[in-house]
Amino acid sequence: MKAFESIKHVKTTSGDIVSLIEAYEKIGKLNAAVRIKQCSNVILSRQCQNHLEHQSVQIQYCKNRFCPICTVHRSYMLGAQLKTIVDEVVQNSKGHWLFLTLTMKNVYPEDLGDAIEHMMKSWQRLSQRKKVRSVLQGWFRGMEVTFNETDHTFHPHFHVLLYVRRSYFTGKYYLKQDAWAALWKESLQVDYTPVVDVRRVKSRSGNEKDIMGAVLEVTKYPMKFDSIESVIAHEHFDSFEEAMFRRRSIAFGGILKKSLYMEKLVHQDSVEQDSEDNTSECKVCGGTLSTNFVLWNDSMKMYQSYS
Repeated sequence: MKAFESIKHVKTTSGDIVSLIEAYEKIGKLNAAVRIKQCSNVILSRQCQNHLEHQSVQIQYCKNRFCPICTVHRSYMLGAQLKTIVDEVVQNSKGHWLFLTLTMKNVYPEDLGDAIEHMMKSWQRLSQRKKVRSVLQGWFRGMEVTFNETDHTFHPHFHVLLYVRRSYFTGKYYLKQDAWAALWKESLQVDYTPVVDVRRVKSRSGNEKDIMGAVLEVTKYPMKFDSIESVIAHEHFDSFEEAMFRRRSIAFGGILKKSLYMEKLVHQDSVEQDSEDNTSECKVCGGTLSTNFVLWNDSMKMYQSYS
């Protein structure tokens, strides 16, 4: 099973898990430490012996923002969700995709929470600017926070996927990179010009409709925390964890948000339908599904089956 292999790979190769558990114990959040330690230790699968392709899998995730296993899972789920949304937008409207990066100056650990809050409000101001509203049809925004080991500062920044009107590159609506930088400076309310990068999203094949590979690159930014081990090693995890606690690192807007809403409704309907079915019977032949419990053996670094 692919889920077993991917989770096993993270459990056996990622040093972040042990470091993260110790970091939570150090700041007194013992429940979080226990949940991370138990993440994906129990997997329940049900399978029809006559239809081996028909299988349901339930994995016990801890759902911690920094957990390496949950990070991989969220990245996969977000990618699948974004693919569905982008496919729908491409099929039903005509426009162009842009990839926008918005930054601000690095901040010290004690100022990170306020800086993130300020960036969130600044994005709201930017998205409501007349020049932006006139071209913007939809967006997906992800926040990434990196750590500078030299001066022990954090660098919060946004990666934004923009869907703009079809006439963006040909009419009066086109915004050069300098214009984006000026608008972000005003929205950020700072006395310096922040670094801004904007570029058109293109597929490798050159086909405007075949851009999923490029679009899905965006999902890796809010999902990764490459600096977490360094943050822990330099004893700034408490500030980082507090600043990121209950923060929405991703958000949708415009027609992408509408598509997300419709996708969730469809998914909710399917979930409700599934809940009415007898999960102990195969949907294809009605046969009894065999149940298999798979438990993680930490000392042996492997999963063991208990059918």
